[in-house]
Amino acid sequence: MKKIAFLLVLMVASKFGFAQCHIYGTDHNGNNKVQIGVYENGVVYSSNAHDENLEQMGVIEGGHIYSTNHKGDHKKLIGVVISNKVYATDDYKHYETLVGFIEGDAIYGCDKDGKDAHQVGTTRGGGGACGAAAAFLLLL
Repeated sequence: MKKIAFLLVLMVASKFGFAQCHIYGTDHNGNNKVQIGVYENGVVYSSNAHDENLEQMGVIEGGHIYSTNHKGDHKKLIGVVISNKVYATDDYKHYETLVGFIEGDAIYGCDKDGKDAHQVGTTRGGGGACGAAAAFLLLL
C-alpha cells in the first residue's frame, strides 16, 4: 500500500505543474495527518514534519512517474497518470494496473477495478501542483 500511495503523490504533481507542495499520509478517514514528503520543480522528496532531512525519491516527467536514488540517478518507471487515475507499471509499460486516484486534495488507494477506495493521504500548498506528487504516495 505504501508503494501505491507514493505513485499517487507523483501523479498529482505531474498533472498540474511545478509549485511546491507538502504531501501527508493519513488514516482511511483523512485524519492523523503526518507529513511524508515535499514536491518541488518536478522532484519528489521524502521529509519530516519540518521540511528537514529532504531526500530525493523520484521525478515526474510528462505524466510518467519515476523512482530514483537520493542523488536522482537510476531512474526507473513505476507509474503513469491518466486523467485523475494512477496506474502502476514496469519499465517497459508492459502492464498498467490501477492503484488509486485523486479527488481535490485527497489521495485514495483502490483495487484494480477502482473499488474498495480508501483515503491514504492528502496534499497542501502549490495549488494544483500537488496532484501528480500525490501519485507518488500511491506507488510506495
